[in-house]
Amino acid sequence: MKTKFKSKALNEHIRVEEGQWVEIFEEGNAFASMLLLQVEKLCTLAHEIERLLKADNVSVEQVKSLASGLVRRIEIVLEMFPDAEESFKAEELFRELKAGIEKLGNDEGSLKVLEESVDRIHKSCHLLVDEIHEKLCK
Repeated sequence: MKTKFKSKALNEHIRVEEGQWVEIFEEGNAFASMLLLQVEKLCTLAHEIERLLKADNVSVEQVKSLASGLVRRIEIVLEMFPDAEESFKAEELFRELKAGIEKLGNDEGSLKVLEESVDRIHKSCHLLVDEIHEKLCK
């Protein structure tokens, strides 16, 4: 199987992001690689929810269900931090996000908070990936 990866993304942001991932994987640190995968699964879910929100395809009745999916993905990331043997600034952001998202219900205000939370998740994921990359690759 091919061992090298070169991004074909047209978007510079995505090329840089994929470059970080490659460098993290190349370090051969299984824990960091799994943390990266879990963070990216969370980020992907957030992006999919964001896409639905922007298309106005989320009803207030769906907020609590979508929020519970995000909370579960955040919990998976949070459960990894104690084993990291490193501290991450992003950890507190994930804890704050989880606490806020857990409170969401099925109402208009929660729909707006969900939208804001999705953006904060994306930024928190980037911060954590940057931290992982810095700790391993710099």
